[in-house]
Order: sequence, then structure tokens, then C-alpha cells
Amino acid sequence: MIPCFLASITSYSVFAAIFGQGLAFNTPAGLEFHRVAELPLYLIFAIVCSVVGYLYVLVFYGLRDRLFRKLPIPNAVKPAIGGLMLGVVALWLPHTMSGGYGWIQLAIDRKMTAGLLLILCFGKIVATSCTISSGGSGGVFAPSLFVGAMLGGAFGTLCEQLFPGAIEHPEAFVLVGMGSFFAGVARVPLTAMLMVCEMSGSYGLLVPLMLVSIINMALLSSRWTLYEEQVTALVDSPAHQGDFIVDVLEQMHVREVMDSKRHLDLVPENMPLPQVLQLVATSKNVYFPVVDTKGIMVGIFSLRDLRTALTGYRNDSLILATDFASSPVLTVTPEDDLHKALRRLTQKNIDEVPVIDAEDGGRIIAILSRRDVNTAYHNRVTELQHPVSEQV
Repeated sequence: MIPCFLASITSYSVFAAIFGQGLAFNTPAGLEFHRVAELPLYLIFAIVCSVVGYLYVLVFYGLRDRLFRKLPIPNAVKPAIGGLMLGVVALWLPHTMSGGYGWIQLAIDRKMTAGLLLILCFGKIVATSCTISSGGSGGVFAPSLFVGAMLGGAFGTLCEQLFPGAIEHPEAFVLVGMGSFFAGVARVPLTAMLMVCEMSGSYGLLVPLMLVSIINMALLSSRWTLYEEQVTALVDSPAHQGDFIVDVLEQMHVREVMDSKRHLDLVPENMPLPQVLQLVATSKNVYFPVVDTKGIMVGIFSLRDLRTALTGYRNDSLILATDFASSPVLTVTPEDDLHKALRRLTQKNIDEVPVIDAEDGGRIIAILSRRDVNTAYHNRVTELQHPVSEQV
């Protein structure tokens, strides 16, 4: 976050020093949404945005998959072919070059005809696709705003011509189109709405902007997006995988996972080594808690610790269980969450951790294994990814 803040402050300071403090677009005074009767027109506009958004993504990746990838030429040459195609488009439509913010301002000022706005809308789609789909360098944010603005300007102008007096501000569709179109093709409704409102300096059109953005996203399938690597949920995102694991484990507790019926081989602290060997030989456990005369755990040893004891002392009756048991012991309680239990397991790289009853003087009641935690996590993630339908 700190580098992001420093970069934002620096970039804004440089921009303000050169161009002065201001907004990206100048909007007419009083450009706000007041008339509920205009909502049906915004609903129609949402459908139009989804259709054009579908065509945008179709052309964007269609040129890449069906044209440029199949060209039998080196990849380094393909951007040159795309640049040539862009130059041909720019000969007739120079408006499609660069970011196009100036043309968006003209659309807001209503200085362009509906026909030109529609031509620029589809011309920008072709120009952007030729540039990026061929392997050239460029982004999709500004072109998406341009396409949405031109589409909104054309729709608002046509509505004013076909239904005189039906809309108060035809130029409002330019701003709504900018945000809602990008929200649909990029599947980022909140980001698009906030950025457009900040760029125009007005939240007066937030209601239609939200309406068109959400409907546009709902109509466009999740596969029709400009970002192929975009995932549908945080659980599928490698960047958030660690956070998701912590969140899931924190929602589950030791009492839900521990096997209270599992037999525990409690070893008295004064048990000689030969008896310990006899106990271990008939046991299926790997870890053995060592307890005092009151049943309170004072240590724990594993098969590895036992092998170490045999290496150093052999089968000596003078060696007691407490001599080779590890102490103090990392433990958890039934009320602890699984994230804490996992930290205990990884802290000393052990496979099992004792579960004690804190209200009963620390008496051991079960042993929680790493496999139990992993199984519980896997089952919970599976439930979240594939919810079981409600039983009838």
C-alpha cells in the first residue's frame, strides 16, 4: 500500500503542476438523474451495451485466435501487421487514435451526430483489436470508456430524436455508457462506477449507472470478458489463496475435527524404558503423551524421540519416560480454531498436537493430527465451491 500511495501522490502532483487541478471531463451543470420515467430507456440501453460488449470481446479475441495466431510468420512481425491494419482504419477514422478523451468531451458537449458516434464506437473496437490482438502494446481501459461513451452518446441522441421530451439530459447516456460498458466487458462494476463518477466529478447519475452496469453484467456471460485470467471467486485466485485458507480455518474449531473416541496411550512419567518399548510395540499411535500421577500432561515423545533414546542409552531400566519426553508441550483446546492448530503444527514441524481441557487442569482429552486439519479444510472448500442442493 505504501508504494501505491507514494506513486499516486507523485503522479497527481506532476499532473496538477502541468495541467492544473481539475476533472477529466467537464459536465454540464445540473446533470443529475431526477426522472424515474427515464428508467425504461436505461433498461433498453443496458441490453444494447451487452450486445455491443459481446461483439467487442468476440472481435477482440477472434482476431487473435482466428487470424494472428494462424499467420505463418514470426510473432515479432505480427504487431507490425496489426499496426498496418490500424493505420488503414485511422486513414478514415483518425478519431480512433490515442485515448480519445477529447472526443468523449465532444460527445458530452453534444457536438457530434448519432451516425458519427456509432461509427466511432465500432471503429474503436476494430482499432483496439488490431493493436492488442496482434501482440502490440496497449490497454483496454481507455478504449472501453471510449466505446461506451460513443455508444451512450448515440443512444441518447437517437432517444431525443425519436422521443422528444422523454429524456432531460441526453448527454447523461455518455457518462452512463462509459462506466456501464466497461463494467460489463471487464466485470468490475464497483470500480467502473466509482472511476467514472470521480472523473466527471458528479455522483448525480449513480442510480442509472448502477442499474445499467448490473444488468449489463447479468446479461453478459462470465466467459465474455476482456480478461481471460479473471477468476469467478476469491477461492480460485492464487493471490488470495492464503487469505482464503486462513478465513476457512478460522471458521472451524478443534472440537469439530478432533476424534474424541481415538484411543490414547498415556505414559506415566516414571515408566522405565523397557516398559515403554513394550507399550509402543503394541500401539498404533505415533505420539505418546507423558502424564504425572494426577493425569496432567508433563511432556510428549514420538517414535523418533524413542529411537534417539535407544541410540544413546539402549535398553536401560534406569531411563524413565520423562527423560526423553519433550517439554513444554504445544497444545490446543477444543475451542481453538483450526488456524491456531495449524500454527502449532508448523511451529515445530510436528504431525500431531495434543488437545487439552483447560477447565480441568490441562488434562489431555484427544490428539489432533495434521491430516485431520487438511481433511476438514478440503471438505469445507469443496462445500463452498460446489454447494449441495437443498434436500427435498
